[in-house]
Amino acid sequence: MLHELRGTDLHHLAVEDLLHVPQRTKVDIYPKQTYIACTLLTLMEETEDGTLRQVDPVTSPHGIDPEILSQRLPLDKLDHYRYQYPVKETMGALRVQMEQVTMFLLNDGTLITLFQVSGESVVNPIVERLTQTYSIVRKNDDASFLLQSVIDGIVDHAIPITDAFRMEINELETHVLALPRMKFTKELHRMTAQLSMLKRTLAPTQALVHALRGKDERSPLTSLSRTYMRDVLDHCNTMVEDIDSMLGLCEKLINMVSCLFEEFVVMSLIPATASSKEQYGLAFALFCY
Repeated sequence: MLHELRGTDLHHLAVEDLLHVPQRTKVDIYPKQTYIACTLLTLMEETEDGTLRQVDPVTSPHGIDPEILSQRLPLDKLDHYRYQYPVKETMGALRVQMEQVTMFLLNDGTLITLFQVSGESVVNPIVERLTQTYSIVRKNDDASFLLQSVIDGIVDHAIPITDAFRMEINELETHVLALPRMKFTKELHRMTAQLSMLKRTLAPTQALVHALRGKDERSPLTSLSRTYMRDVLDHCNTMVEDIDSMLGLCEKLINMVSCLFEEFVVMSLIPATASSKEQYGLAFALFCY
C-alpha cells in the first residue's frame, strides 16, 4: 500500500496517522492535501450457520464475504471503543463492528480512500452511480463531491444501529411499564453504557461534517459539496439527538424502578398485620425477581 502511495507526496504526519490504528476522528488540512480519519460502524446479523452478514443500510439483504468479516476488528477489542450490541446467544443476534477509514483529498483533484478491511458496502454504490451518465457525482467531475459521497455512505451505515437500539429500548420500556422489576435496571444500565459509547463514536463524526461544511477558507469542499454535505449533517444530528432521547428514557425508567423499590422499603418499616405482611412479602419477591 505504501509503495502505491509513494508518488502522491503525502504529508509525513498524515502517513504516520494512517499507520496508527485506531485513530480518532478528525480532519487535518495540509498545504497539498486534506487528511480525514473517521470510523465506519457496521451492523451485523448472525445467520443460521453462525456466520455474520451485514445489515444493509438501505435495502439489500446480502452481506459481504464472511472471510473478510473475520478480519474486521470487533469493537469490544479496542481500548477506546468497548461497545457491542446486544450480547445474545440466540440466532439473529446483532453485533456492531468497526473499522478505520482514512481519506486523502489532494489539491490536484485526487481522492484516496483507504479502508482498514473492506469498503465494498460504501464504495460499490458510488461506483454504480459513476457508471450512470446522468448522476451528479459523474457530471460535476468534483473530487470533493466524491469525498462527500463516501462520508455520506459511512454515516448511513450507522442508521440501522440507532434503529436497532430504538426497537430494543421500546420493547424494554413496554416490559418495565407493564411489570416493573429490579432485573430491568441491569438491562437499562447496560443499554445506557452502550448508547453512551455509540454517541462518543458518532459525535466526532458529527463535528467532522460540521467542520467540513464550515466557513473556513481552507475547507476543500466546493459549494455543491457543501450543499449536499448539509444532508449528511442532518443525518448525524438526527442520530445523536435520537441517542440523547434514548439515554433520557433509560434514566427515567431506572428512576421509576428505583422509586418503586424505595416505596417497598418504606412499606416494610410500617407496622402491619400478618396477612398484609405476607402479601407485601409476595409482592416484594416478585418485584425483585
